[in-house]
Amino acid sequence: MWFILLGALVGCLVERAPGPHVEDRGKMTYWLVLDSEGSVTGCTDAQSWQSLIDPPAFDPYTFIIYQVEADGQTAMGQDCARLSPSTCTDNDQIFTVDGHVLTSDLPSQTVLQQGGCALEMSARWEIEDKGATGLFTLPSTFSYTGAEDACTALEEQVRAESPNGLGLDGCSTGIIVNLQLDRIVAKAE
Repeated sequence: MWFILLGALVGCLVERAPGPHVEDRGKMTYWLVLDSEGSVTGCTDAQSWQSLIDPPAFDPYTFIIYQVEADGQTAMGQDCARLSPSTCTDNDQIFTVDGHVLTSDLPSQTVLQQGGCALEMSARWEIEDKGATGLFTLPSTFSYTGAEDACTALEEQVRAESPNGLGLDGCSTGIIVNLQLDRIVAKAE
């Protein structure tokens, strides 16, 4: 009886080393979202522009799921109907694995088109595997592309409407999401 209790206690005290590990290759990794916090830096505070720059929210008790490929160099994001691996399919999120950090640059996205000017957002997903916990960050940066005079006029308009006098060019937002490892399981074929 004492051996069973001692074994259970030692098992609880052993912390998972940061991954992904060789034995995680080909398996699904489920991270539970605990909480998230957004930030906005160098951006207009005009209410009329907030919907363009507000960082996305990640609801607690949702999941970020990926599958580390057999080569250990990449991982595929997953869309799952349920938490069962058999309901998951690859999505278009491809991560590069570098040590304990997975990164994926998102394609630039046009968030506003006005006149001959477009406001573009570039973003990058970063997941740091710390073992039993993880950290997901999503930094985003905004910049103008297009006709210089149209972009200058748009930036001047935004600054004029902004109580803090800031615009959108070079504005950056981010979100930090605290994660807890839920499970690593084989994907059912």
